[in-house]
Formats: sequence, C-alpha cells, structure tokens
Amino acid sequence: MEEECYENAEIKKINAVKELFDNFATRSMAYDFHHVIGLVKFDSFVKTLHTFTENLEKFKEHLRDLKASGCTLLYDALRRGARELEKVKERFPDCRLRIICLTDGNDSGSQTEPVAVTVKLLKSDVTVDSILLGNVENNMVHGISNATGGCCFKPQTTKDGLKLFEIETVLSLEQRKPKKKLDASSISEVGDIITFLALVNKWTIQAPFFLISTLKKKIRESKDGRFMEKEKRILEELRSLHCDPHPFFRVFPSESDFSFWRILMQGPPDTPYQSGVFELYCQFGPDYPVKPPVLRFVTNVYHCNVNSVGRICHNIFDRNYSAHITMKEIFDAVYGLLIIPEPDDPLDSILAEEFLTSREMYEQEAKRHTEEHAGKSLDDM
Repeated sequence: MEEECYENAEIKKINAVKELFDNFATRSMAYDFHHVIGLVKFDSFVKTLHTFTENLEKFKEHLRDLKASGCTLLYDALRRGARELEKVKERFPDCRLRIICLTDGNDSGSQTEPVAVTVKLLKSDVTVDSILLGNVENNMVHGISNATGGCCFKPQTTKDGLKLFEIETVLSLEQRKPKKKLDASSISEVGDIITFLALVNKWTIQAPFFLISTLKKKIRESKDGRFMEKEKRILEELRSLHCDPHPFFRVFPSESDFSFWRILMQGPPDTPYQSGVFELYCQFGPDYPVKPPVLRFVTNVYHCNVNSVGRICHNIFDRNYSAHITMKEIFDAVYGLLIIPEPDDPLDSILAEEFLTSREMYEQEAKRHTEEHAGKSLDDM
C-alpha cells in the first residue's frame, strides 16, 4: 500500500484509499443515502477502526489516520466484515449488507481461504464491491465480487477512481439492478469462484407513450373525480404544458403509466450544447407534489452539475422545492444550468475544477461531447 497507485501520478495506494472512501462518504451525504458504515483496516492484522455509524463525518475523521504496514490479510478482513455485518442484520433485518473493499488485490498471510470466505459471504447475504488499485490483476477478488452479486472496478487514473463514487449505482445497492449470485453449495474449489463472472446489464428505459387522444381522455376522466391528488396534479401539469408549451422541451407521457414522462430538450443557443437534443425522463413518485419528481438525463451530458448516470444537482429539487413549483419552472431551472453551470455546487468535482481553472477547455469538450452524444435532430429522436 506504500507503492505508487497510478503510473502517471505519484500517489500512494494508501492515500488513494483515503481519497476514495472520503469521496464515498461525501457523496453519500450529498445524495442523502442512508448508509450505516464501519471501517476495517487490514495489513499484518485485521482491526476494526470504527464501528457502525450513520455519522459519516466521524467516519471521514478515522480515514485520515490510516497508515500502511506489513502484510495484506484480505481474506481475513472479508471474513471479519461478514461477521460484523451479521450483527447489524440481527438488529435491522431489512437492511442490505455490503462490503466495499479497496485493495491492491494481493492477499498475503490470511488464515482464511478464499473458498471459505466466499461461502461465508454468500450465506450471510453480503455483497462485495471491490476496487483494485494500481497495476494489478486479481481474478480471485474479481470472482468473489461477482459471486456475491457485486462489481469489481479497476480505475486507471485518480480521476477515474474519484468519479466512481459520483455514480449512484456504485454508492448505493438500492440504486442498481440485482445481479445473480453464486449458490454457496456449488463452491468447492477456487476455480468455481473465478469462473463465475457475471455480466452487468445496462439499465435502459423503455415505455410506450401517449397519443394526444389518450391524453385528452385522461383529462376528461380527471374532471369526473376518478383521480387522487397526485394524478390530478400530474394532469394539471400536462394540460398546462399542452396549452402553453415550453419552447425548448417536448413531453411524451407513457401510455401505460402517465406518471412517467419521456422528455426531449433542445440545447440553449450560444452555449456548447446548442447543437444538441437531449433526452430526459421524469418519474413522479407516490408523494408528489409534496416531494419533487425525479428528473434525469438519459443522454450523456458533459456538465459539472450532472453526473454520469444523469442525476441533476439543482436546489429546485431539494431546499428550494415546494408543492407549488410547476414542471415548467423545473424545466427552466434545468435549462438554466446548461446556460450557466454552478461549479460551486457540483456533482462532478473533476469537471467543476476544469470549469473553474480552464473554462475554454471545458466548453470545447462539452461541445465535442454534445456533437457525439446529442447530435440527432428532434425529428430523429
């Protein structure tokens, strides 16, 4: 762990671990994910540095004192993690259990064998996500992650590593599609683990969309009092956007579920996004309009306030939201972000730094990215 982590950056692996876990805690708080986390260090000994807590600032304080020394008891540490998580499960039976293992992938000195620890993890229903640091290949760690329904990542640069924990599906198990796990009874030798390499399917949005006649029928039904408050409000928003359309947005509600909208947005003129047409989706949850809808980009967009899975950072979705906010106002806010980014409140810290230190480069890359990913016309979409 004292070796350098990436070829082109003089950063030691132990410092990379600190940075990545710090980013995990920071983003968990920013996204309001309810994580209860502990910290286990493994070198010549396996030691629990911090018991489970919801106080992520305390967790970050313990990270600063991490030092590397001696061996790497990786498999023993995984076994310790499984035992500690079993205790949590006893108190909170509905919680999901996960180990995030940041390592150079090289076990040395563990008394626990990889087969035994994999069986233990599966029986305890613990998912292992692993992040391999540095120039290392380790099919065993990769296999354990896949066998337990987790993922194995190998960032090539510091930037790639930090961006991992800006992705919601990496931050939270609740945000990802479940993966198949290996049956614990089928594991008898190391080869059984290594050969189980699952494919991660990309989640795609597929839904049929309203015809105007269907929309008019829904509006008529709403006048008959057949709808609850949420449905009435959604139809009010649709009616408003139909009668007074937003000049840069087109809305296509799903025919089977009109609380789900497909949205097309034209990029703002005189910005790097002006030649683009961007696809978004909007999902109105059960608590709408008390709570805001979920609005995300489907089209990949190069922007410091939008992360790699389309989440948008704007105060209209949290502290500035109220039940009186209309969808047109929300569209205006998102459109405004593309005109004037807010680097002081970013979702992508790397792009925010680029915007502040090299704005011309940022805008050139945003323009190139738009041409590549959002180059279709409205009619082609």
